[in-house]
Amino acid sequence: MFRGAIPYDFFRVGGTLDPDTPSYVERPADRELLRLVLSGEYCNVLTARQRGKSSLMIRTAAELERREVHVAKIDVSGLGANVEPSEWYLGFLKLIRQEMHLEVDVIEWWSAQQKLSPVQRFTKFVREETLAKRDGKIVIFVDEIDSTLTLGFTDDFFAAIRALYNERATDPEYKRLAFVLVGVARPADLIKDRRRTPYNIGRTLELRDFTLREAEVLLPGLEQVNPRRSRVALRRIMYWTEGHPFLTQKLCAELVSSRLDGWFDEQIDSLVTELFFDPGAIRAEFNLKYTERYVRESPRRVGVLKMYRRVLEEKQVRDEERSLEISHLKLSGLVKATPAGYLRVRNRIYERVFGTDWVQKSMPGFCERITDFFGRRRR
Repeated sequence: MFRGAIPYDFFRVGGTLDPDTPSYVERPADRELLRLVLSGEYCNVLTARQRGKSSLMIRTAAELERREVHVAKIDVSGLGANVEPSEWYLGFLKLIRQEMHLEVDVIEWWSAQQKLSPVQRFTKFVREETLAKRDGKIVIFVDEIDSTLTLGFTDDFFAAIRALYNERATDPEYKRLAFVLVGVARPADLIKDRRRTPYNIGRTLELRDFTLREAEVLLPGLEQVNPRRSRVALRRIMYWTEGHPFLTQKLCAELVSSRLDGWFDEQIDSLVTELFFDPGAIRAEFNLKYTERYVRESPRRVGVLKMYRRVLEEKQVRDEERSLEISHLKLSGLVKATPAGYLRVRNRIYERVFGTDWVQKSMPGFCERITDFFGRRRR
């Protein structure tokens, strides 16, 4: 039944995939993002965690570099959460210099700009040390932008990016520059001060889950272990995950390492139960734990949970972009929009794990109500 070495290194569970990872699944967003940035568009890849955002960024950046586009990939979560604006911006410029192999001494340059604010230094550096020193197209990816939402000074940062975009109207040189924002956020979240113009530029890409046809690139990893049942097994995996990138990779990896004989539907269903439905699965599985925490920590928790309960009850809930509850629900990863514009639960795993019982237990005050109920019963 089993042939050759078990391909533990074929599937990647969690983390960013390298451009040449054999289990990378290409989706329409791959082609769309590449097309847009090559045409000079600013783009936003803003969606729930573990949908393949960073892997898409790395793969697109590699293709851009192959086409001789100058690229910088900046993970702003590494700049710190308790830093002064000057430290944060200086760290950002150091990363641009490193990624784009600029010759400027950033610390010396920064010290020479004492009369300018940190955000003014940022825009000057982009203009004079990046655009002016590099010919051709320049694309700056800003990853993990949700890490900036708790910082008190990054409204200016996103306003500065918007200002660089607006410079195109008067200076064609700025058309060589494009920013791509990547993270778990809405464009409306980026500039928190409602008295300021919102971050209303760029094309927002939809990063959809895999289709069965797209997921067929995973078959070689399954075929190395069980060539006769690989297609049937992939269909059953997709039945549960519905193309969720992380869950699909995880189930494939767990299946090839399980040494189950046959790979029948019942065996895969048992594996799903063991991994995701057994008591304590939410605490043990990062993806489930993150999804639960995102909902519980939402400032609109009650409204989000009520909206989700309506989706669970199969009531028609239209995907309203301006609804904060729906936005939080989508960014949690629990739901996705149908082609008709309605919300549905993301996949069958989530539907079982995050069912109506979970909604009730997640409502604020649930534990206190239970304690009070049993206290009255004892009296």
